[in-house]
Amino acid sequence: MRTVSGSPPAGTTTDSAHLALGAAFARYLGRVLAGPDGSQPGEGQPQRRVALVGPGDDDVPGGVTIAVVLGDRPPGWFDAQQARTGLTLQFSGRAVAGDGRRHGRDAAAGGLACAVLDVFDRAAVPPTPPGFDVLAIVTTYNEADIVGGLVDRLVGAGLRVHVVDNWSDDATPDIVAGRAARLGPGRVVLERFPSEGPSPHFELERLLRRVETIAHESGADWVVHHDADEIREPPWPDVSLRDALFAIEGWGFDCVDHTVVNFVPVDDSFVPGADLAASFSWCELGDSPGHFLQQKAWKPGNAPVAMASTGGHEIVEATRRVFPYKFLTRHYPIRSQAHGERKILGERQRRFSPAERARGWHLHYDHLGQGSSFLGDPAELVSYADLADRLLVQRLSGVGLPGNPFPGESADAVAEPATTPVATRVNQPARLLRIQTVLFETPTEVLERYLRGVRQAATVLTTARPEYAVEVALADCSPEPVLAEDELERVRWGFTGTGTTAVYYDAFQENLGHGGAQQRLFAGRGTAEGVVVLNPDTCASPRLLVELLDGLAAGAGIVEARHLPLEHQKAYDPATGATSWASGACSLVSAAVLDTVGGYDTDAFFLYCDDVDLSWRARLAGFGVVHRPTAVVFHDKRLSARGEQVASEHERYHSGLASLLLYAKYSRPDLLAMGLEAFDASADPVHPRAAAELRRRRDAGLLPEPIDPDGTVADFSTYAYAPLRFDYAR
Repeated sequence: MRTVSGSPPAGTTTDSAHLALGAAFARYLGRVLAGPDGSQPGEGQPQRRVALVGPGDDDVPGGVTIAVVLGDRPPGWFDAQQARTGLTLQFSGRAVAGDGRRHGRDAAAGGLACAVLDVFDRAAVPPTPPGFDVLAIVTTYNEADIVGGLVDRLVGAGLRVHVVDNWSDDATPDIVAGRAARLGPGRVVLERFPSEGPSPHFELERLLRRVETIAHESGADWVVHHDADEIREPPWPDVSLRDALFAIEGWGFDCVDHTVVNFVPVDDSFVPGADLAASFSWCELGDSPGHFLQQKAWKPGNAPVAMASTGGHEIVEATRRVFPYKFLTRHYPIRSQAHGERKILGERQRRFSPAERARGWHLHYDHLGQGSSFLGDPAELVSYADLADRLLVQRLSGVGLPGNPFPGESADAVAEPATTPVATRVNQPARLLRIQTVLFETPTEVLERYLRGVRQAATVLTTARPEYAVEVALADCSPEPVLAEDELERVRWGFTGTGTTAVYYDAFQENLGHGGAQQRLFAGRGTAEGVVVLNPDTCASPRLLVELLDGLAAGAGIVEARHLPLEHQKAYDPATGATSWASGACSLVSAAVLDTVGGYDTDAFFLYCDDVDLSWRARLAGFGVVHRPTAVVFHDKRLSARGEQVASEHERYHSGLASLLLYAKYSRPDLLAMGLEAFDASADPVHPRAAAELRRRRDAGLLPEPIDPDGTVADFSTYAYAPLRFDYAR
């Protein structure tokens, strides 16, 4: 038996890691677009979906917000995709697993071509109006060597600047005051904080609460929380910060996260007052957990934002909409050996608040002391020029970097993709729905149609009910697996952004029958509150899962879908939906039913009637079985030109045998005798064979033990298993 679960299996080649990195990037984009609580945009806003287009995929699917494209493409491919989908080519570079340091580049040489297409067309954004107001709130302490250049840069980019100085004892406040006087009222404001004078310790939370207040009272369209040793940039090199914020507001977002790039001096050549961007070229991507939440720009609302409690890392607001691509924070905390010794050893370490350190804050410099070197080795650093191309994924998302705290997005998770879920959220949904399907030599086009429907239904469910996640389990009973390894990867990629946490595939390479294979899958259902048993020759309607769950919420133990184009003839109560039994082609079975009755009777039923038997045992145990007409599934029953179902010889044999076994199990010896007599006389050659097999089992003592002698649940109508609403044979 071959069993594969989770995301694409870890391979021995570097391509596997690069593929896994691209898949994790798509998961990240889906997580961010879903919002902080797993929800999608509010009423009236378009739903947002992410697609991963792997090296073997021909086209970008329609109806997506973002498409991550991996692998080289022929000339003209992107032009054709943009014309067909309306998406815009936003970024292009490489998906290269690793943090980009030189010693890792040889191991991860090459990578995969990676491009991002999306609906965010910058060419369609109108010019930023003159009145669009962006305020940079800059916190400072002893930054005289760089603060003048920072203020000039921000004001030159069209931002207002409010400096909150924590009582620097160098020339920082004088430099800022000089800029304020020169630039005129309103462009630059200097404030000393706390207002009563210097405090014995650096109290970050108190300072951040002041930043919250300034932002709320500013009247600005956007606020950027800015440290003095930072340069904040959009992900597009040709767009200003102000123009970028105006564009993303128009696209429906109100918050920006950042990727931290720490620049490291490799010598003592920096001259105070020199341009930071031109002075440093070696860097490393942030790798502590705090670096992966840097929501430092936001649109103020009616109430102050809450960020102080998170150390300024996250805007705690359930309705915020974070732009999916991270902006850059170019961070220059140390500029030379002498500066590092003065700043870290002489100023910062002695000023940190003991109370805040007890909360786990201000610990990032604890490893430094007398004799520490503050200069880096270029061999252990990243060339900033590599960020735009080789480290495209890491730059835009932080995915694949050491220290990333988000499930499925860390360097370790990318390195071991076999255990990485297909789609992961920061806050895992509290409720799980499982879909189980048995494959047997299933044609590719049939499987593709099935997967298309399941992806759509999963997306609709997890969008409408963000407390839910979906997992899919496939049992393959074919002599040879239906899905090869590369096809498995494509299947899993297809579920990116659908709210599906895992796709499991078990290739048994023996025919266990429908009930036998489903029973194997039931063993892995874990905490799922229900299992949708679904045939591979079906296509789920978009709201199938929502409607089935609504039926379960109404108190049923098993909920059956309505099958189109050929409905089942059995009757159901039009008011309550109560019915005799539920078809195993598409039904939702509650965990309570499975826990109570134990699933399918695999000893008696190989194919057919296992669903009737499960339904009847559930009813005997006190559970309701209902038909829900609003839960629609399209079921390919191979109809003839006259609309009649065409069954194969194999199907007719097992269906006939199963009906005889059902008569025997549910204490109807009269129906069993009539059935055997009718089968013996049948012109269909499979029926006498089925009758002979029933007698063989009876003589060998292999028939199921009779139950329900009073006919409590066995709703036979002559030979049929339930009263009929209509008869197609007429």
